[in-house]
Amino acid sequence: MGPPALWPTLELGGRTLRPCFWITRPTLVGGWSTAWGLPKPVDLAASAGSVYGFRWDPEWGPLDFEALERLEETGVGERTDEGFGELMVCHPFHLEVEPV
Repeated sequence: MGPPALWPTLELGGRTLRPCFWITRPTLVGGWSTAWGLPKPVDLAASAGSVYGFRWDPEWGPLDFEALERLEETGVGERTDEGFGELMVCHPFHLEVEPV
């Protein structure tokens, strides 16, 4: 395993997508586990509100929108059961701006 990174990869349609654009700020997350009675490990994470842009090349075939919905439902990365890794595939904001 290499050094931690804040650039997730997505597995979609048999392709590994890497972000072509991102805006993020690193943060450290930890916490307390009542089940263990111990502190949780401290991990590197992307701050809430981080944005990652991925490109799907039309030459790869049609985009699987059901797979995108599953990503929204399950999240990406580690500790999704704690609320990390939530994502929105296309924010309604993108429909509100005027074209340039």
